[in-house]
Amino acid sequence: MSATEYRALVAELVAATRRRDVAVTAATQSYLDGVAVVDQDLAAAGRIHLACAEVVATREATVADLDGQADRIWTELLVGHRWRARRAGPLPAPAAGAGTGDPVALIASAAARVARARRGAEALPLPLLLSLALIGGIGAVAVGLLAGGVSGTPWLSWPLFMLAPFAGIPFAARWVDYWAATRLDTGAIGLTVLGGMLATCLVAVFR
Repeated sequence: MSATEYRALVAELVAATRRRDVAVTAATQSYLDGVAVVDQDLAAAGRIHLACAEVVATREATVADLDGQADRIWTELLVGHRWRARRAGPLPAPAAGAGTGDPVALIASAAARVARARRGAEALPLPLLLSLALIGGIGAVAVGLLAGGVSGTPWLSWPLFMLAPFAGIPFAARWVDYWAATRLDTGAIGLTVLGGMLATCLVAVFR
């Protein structure tokens, strides 16, 4: 082998070695980059996992707190109603389906409603009070007309006439509960009965 051929072979070997070194360097860098990306993904997944765990823990604590408040409100609602409390039983399970309101706000509203219902002493607004007299009158007119329709049977018509002024009380109670979330007080009942008495008198006069 001549010196020229030998130098050519050495040059090719050197070139191949350089190409190998470049390929190894590129592969090593690619591996390191891949490991770095995987480490970043693992770190991000760890942070997401911790954040989700914190959210779940917060939600569980909120649910436990709301359950405790609901149980307390249910107990307060049944205070003073012994036989009704026995019939009502324990706190009912939540209604099926997702709710649309803020549960904290709903619990607060329920607590306020129960507190008002237990007090039953807050002054009702004037329009609501006037509507009670109207409700009492409408109930009395309905019962009075029914009594007039059975006037041929005095044993039935007279008791109906006597009950007519009080016929609007159940409806007035539902009305006040709907608009003011409270119970009828003595004044509200008296106003309802007063409207019923006036209406009963009118029915008796124009029969």
